[in-house]
Amino acid sequence: MKTKRIITLAMALVIPLALLAQHSYTAEEVSKMAIEHNISVRTADNQISQASETRKDTYNAFLPKVSASAIGFAADKHLLDLNLGLASYSALKNGVTAGVSVMQPIYAGGRISNGYKLSKYGEDAARIQKDISIRQVAYNAQRYFWQVIDCKEAIRTLDVSDSLLNKLHIDVSSAIKAGLKNRNDLLKVELEQNKNESAHIKLNNALKQSLSLLAQYIGKPQTLIDISSPIEIGKQPNLYTMEVSPSDKVEQRPEYKLLKKNIDISQTNLNIEKGKSLPTLSVGASYSYDNFFDKNNLSGAVFVTLSVPISNLWEGGHNEKKASLQLQNAMETLQDNRELLAIDIQKAHDDVIEAWQQIKVCIKSITQAEENLRLNTNTYRAGTTTMSDMLDAQAALQNAKNEYIQAYAAYQLCIVDYKNKTE
Repeated sequence: MKTKRIITLAMALVIPLALLAQHSYTAEEVSKMAIEHNISVRTADNQISQASETRKDTYNAFLPKVSASAIGFAADKHLLDLNLGLASYSALKNGVTAGVSVMQPIYAGGRISNGYKLSKYGEDAARIQKDISIRQVAYNAQRYFWQVIDCKEAIRTLDVSDSLLNKLHIDVSSAIKAGLKNRNDLLKVELEQNKNESAHIKLNNALKQSLSLLAQYIGKPQTLIDISSPIEIGKQPNLYTMEVSPSDKVEQRPEYKLLKKNIDISQTNLNIEKGKSLPTLSVGASYSYDNFFDKNNLSGAVFVTLSVPISNLWEGGHNEKKASLQLQNAMETLQDNRELLAIDIQKAHDDVIEAWQQIKVCIKSITQAEENLRLNTNTYRAGTTTMSDMLDAQAALQNAKNEYIQAYAAYQLCIVDYKNKTE
């Protein structure tokens, strides 16, 4: 007996401590933590860093190319051995030479500047892609958040139904003992209780899975997170304020910016292909040292190189044509998607209004279901309504509340979706 009391006391101390360790997160906190933790955002950061390194590497093409070389040799006999009859001459048994050269491109048909421009566009595209990833991560975090809320509120609604059924079970049991009701009514109540028990099992499991998904997404242990529900069942939220014209918001969309950047990239690729048919001009200087005949020699030189790709004048035309068609495709894709993005924004706008109106309908259904339950309860007590009718009325109220919860969550997600597409 003493052991049981110790265990009970220990549990009484541990459970509150575990609850204190939990933090109740809001929707905004969940989105922020998901953006900080999610792998797709970290991957986008790495892609930006990779693009930045590519840009820095491409910049080196503007700088002079410096090279150095050195050669030394030692032979077992002279490499130069002349016998002139009365005299002989031998040399080159060992030697050394070293030199350094510098080459600076002056003109390369714009290929160097366009290559650097292309690397900058790649970095810009990586940053835009990160913005898209952040918006998607924030939306998914909200979706997981409202899945948890949906489960918790459904459980709370089920608890209310359980209380009503328990009270009804007591009333019917008393009525049976008094001979006012038959046992069939009690069995119907117990069947509804069994349904609720089954629903509790499913909802608790769904809540556990939803919390696990959310915890993994925001980078927190499941045991340390909780979600506070902002839902007040039966209350109409304010309609989110929105601008009417979707066309004004299209150019703010990161998807549109990415398509525009694709045009810049295609135009630059075309310029690079054209540059391949243009001459290349470079200037350079070299300085060398050698000692082959037991004498130190130093020499320097400056030079100019001009390279004209004659064969590319007819070979490069095909690549230029391909690049030109690629540019045309990019421009047409932008125009087509501009219209689709405007339609998408308008749909997001309309979805917010529709979801808000659905909440109004759900509130009306709750009011009517409550009145229906009240009437059926009174008529059942008066003996003019069957138990089945009253249980159906109770189930209708429970369904109306669940539909309100789902409509409220859908409304909040529609707002997030609209913000993602217009801000």
